[in-house]
Amino acid sequence: MLDTNKYKDNISVGIPAVDGLIKQGTYDWIQKCLESAKENGSEVIVVMHHNIMDHSEVIRDGYTLNNHGQVSILFKEYQVHLVLSGHIHIQDICSDQKEINTMYDIASGALSVYPHHYGILNIPFGITA
Repeated sequence: MLDTNKYKDNISVGIPAVDGLIKQGTYDWIQKCLESAKENGSEVIVVMHHNIMDHSEVIRDGYTLNNHGQVSILFKEYQVHLVLSGHIHIQDICSDQKEINTMYDIASGALSVYPHHYGILNIPFGITA
């Protein structure tokens, strides 16, 4: 579970920032966790508010992680295959199927958007993508 929200300027600006990023300290921590998971033969599922991939050609600025390129490279290096995200408040699945070790970003809907949608995710244990 990663906190991708930006809080630093919210009070001085008077409104919350809607865009998100992974701070360097968090990035370093993620890298250590992924290295540990690799050493132990564990697969990591990432959950974060902002999207790691563009789910729309229109809705991307402020929705897709500001440093998604850097973070995607790290995730690919450690074979993260699944990211669960939100922020765009729609049900959508996208992937980078052009590459080996496909990574999926599954965005879930929000209770603030009617009609309410939900998805069921079945993850077979012991099977790698």
